[in-house]
Amino acid sequence: MRTTYREIMDHLSVTEDLRLRILGELRPKRAPSLFGLSIPRVVSAAACLLLLTAAAVGVMHTRLIAPPSTVSSAVGNPVSPTVNTASAEELAALVGFAVTEPEIPFAAEKTEYTAFGKDLAQIEWFGEDESACFRKARGSLDPSGDFSTYESVTEITANGVCVMLKGDSSGYLLAVWEGSDFSYSLRLSHARSEQEWLSLLENCDIS
Repeated sequence: MRTTYREIMDHLSVTEDLRLRILGELRPKRAPSLFGLSIPRVVSAAACLLLLTAAAVGVMHTRLIAPPSTVSSAVGNPVSPTVNTASAEELAALVGFAVTEPEIPFAAEKTEYTAFGKDLAQIEWFGEDESACFRKARGSLDPSGDFSTYESVTEITANGVCVMLKGDSSGYLLAVWEGSDFSYSLRLSHARSEQEWLSLLENCDIS
């Protein structure tokens, strides 16, 4: 933002005391000279110039820095609202599309249903020492949020759907697949073999 000289000067104010001091310094005085100028006059003029410069800098600083309220109101909230629900039915009602719970390979002691705006539904299961996370989202992008580099990646076909499995030498932890209008992911805390994943997914409605 450019601040013109006139805008700066419009914001400057000279007190009565400063005005009298400036006028007083302009009166002829007998004093030692420096390059033909009165030393007191040179000192006073420099002080006045310093005061005016500081005032100008203050005006520029005030104009260039927006108030906190202006800055905060100009920044929107990029995060979708998160709402927890009590069941898959309530979750589906919030996101506006069907959410079918897949089977998981362990006994769950607690289940959490979460809607992220209208675009993503999440179900999490927590067992004694295992957990799982299922996500369904609008569109074709990977909804898992897991962008780790896995040493083992393979594809299997379950219920006519191509599923990508990701894991390591101990087995596969993450499955990602696409439907016609939605994308899906299922992540397990404990690795499972390719055959175990195939059995798990074939018993689920993953389309």
